[in-house]
Amino acid sequence: MKPILLAAILFFAAWARADSATDRKAIESLIALLNDHRVLPRSLFARDAANSSTELARLADLDRMLSSSSELLSELTAPKIEINSIRFITPDVALVEGANSQFGSMILKSELPILFVMKREGKNWRIASFRILADLSALGPRR
Repeated sequence: MKPILLAAILFFAAWARADSATDRKAIESLIALLNDHRVLPRSLFARDAANSSTELARLADLDRMLSSSSELLSELTAPKIEINSIRFITPDVALVEGANSQFGSMILKSELPILFVMKREGKNWRIASFRILADLSALGPRR
């Protein structure tokens, strides 16, 4: 009976650690860095991220498609990734559901849903992978 109790305590301790406010803030800060275009995104990806160069290219494509707002006197805001939910799968892995959103006077709000797989590397959280959960061909030709 004691080994079962010990295992239950260890499992609960690991699970409780995974959903700490510190981890949530760290993940929110990482997503905020994606919104800051002065930051080199490669440093935000995990070392073993699957095809991180492909992921970076997809992120750049998404940014180009949505960044017509950077033109002078544009009615659209710059694209911004907003977090909808953070779910911890293990103490070192989290799923982040979000959307790349833009606001404008005519469209009000345009969103592309995104799913991030986050991984803890040491004390820092990094992006292991992400997927844009929409058909990008509906947005028109690439710029």
